[in-house]
Amino acid sequence: YEEQARQLALEQQACEREQREAQARLDELASARRSNASVGSLSRLKAEHEAKLAECAERMCDIRARLEEAQRLAGITGSGRERRVAELESALDRMRAELSEARGQLAAEADAKKRLEAESQRRGTGGAASAGSASKRTSQEPVDERTAWLDAEMTSMRAGGAESGGSDRLQELDEALAALDEALGLRNEAISAREGGLRQSQLSLSTSQDALFTRLGALSASEAKRLVAANFRRLVQLRSALAEEESRRAEARLRLDELAKDKERLERSLQRANGETDRRITRLQSEYEAQIQLLVDRLSTAEAEAARLPQTERELAVYKKTSRELKRKIRDWVSSGRLLNAVPADLDEVAASSSHRQSVQQPPQTPQTPQTPHQQQQHQSSSSRPTSVRVSRKEVRELSAEQLSARGSQHRQSAGSGAAAAAAASIVHDSLDDD
Repeated sequence: YEEQARQLALEQQACEREQREAQARLDELASARRSNASVGSLSRLKAEHEAKLAECAERMCDIRARLEEAQRLAGITGSGRERRVAELESALDRMRAELSEARGQLAAEADAKKRLEAESQRRGTGGAASAGSASKRTSQEPVDERTAWLDAEMTSMRAGGAESGGSDRLQELDEALAALDEALGLRNEAISAREGGLRQSQLSLSTSQDALFTRLGALSASEAKRLVAANFRRLVQLRSALAEEESRRAEARLRLDELAKDKERLERSLQRANGETDRRITRLQSEYEAQIQLLVDRLSTAEAEAARLPQTERELAVYKKTSRELKRKIRDWVSSGRLLNAVPADLDEVAASSSHRQSVQQPPQTPQTPQTPHQQQQHQSSSSRPTSVRVSRKEVRELSAEQLSARGSQHRQSAGSGAAAAAAASIVHDSLDDD
């Protein structure tokens, strides 16, 4: 059994090599289609491919017979047979699903064939050949998957030994091989159909080319010259249009470069303007804050002055009242004649302070000119006369009646003359007149 298993492995490897060779031939067929090979070479490659596939099928049949013999000699147990049968049933279901998918793909390929025939009339041989090779690879994929699955099954049989096979197993393998044969037949039919479409497209292309050359050959010399002249004019027009388009593109690129430079310059100007605006806003804000602070200080000062105003008004009212009382008393004294007998002794001091204040308030005098002896005599005589002294209301108000009487008695004792009384009366009258 082991010897037969090794032989089966070798034959399986040979089948794999032949399959790879068949795939290589298929690739050659696709490349031949892409390179627009002759129909004879395509038929030859197809025949070789079919022969290889038939040989592979024969080898698979031989392998199946040997597997039957090996399984007959193996003597497999019942439990292993049941488990293997379940695995084969699942594999069979998977194979059936793949077969249905392959049939769907073949139907899709039939639809694609119709589209390819329409496209081949427009695009020519190259497009049809590329589409044919793509669809061929698509149809080859399910067959390759099934072959790989069969290889895996054979490997598992070689590894499993006594746990593999049986009559059910052989039946499943028969069904799998039948499905594989059916898939190969469908693939061959698809290849034949694509070859026919390719042949028809080549014939139509050659027919159209022959018809074109026939029409060109049927033209007269004058018509051919006229056609060549028209095509030449058209070519010249297209060349001139292309040159104009290139010049417009060059101008557009120059304008684009200028616009980019203008954009950069404007961006820099905008940045400078933004910086200047920020600095100006900062300066104006600082000035505004300083003005606000100044107004707040002035407002606080005005509020303080407004708070002091009622107190000042009350003091002014008190001063006015006291001034009126003192004026009334002085008038009474003047009218009764008591003021002449009660002149205070310090009226001279008040007069001196008043004269000093007047001298301070007076503007500075101009330099005196030299006086004559007559003028000096007149000045001495005028200075010997009693001088009237003005007393302000405030100074008079500060002296009470008792102080005036006391100071008057002292003055009479010290002076003893009526000139001082007359001077005091004149001072009081003058102060009252000023008030």
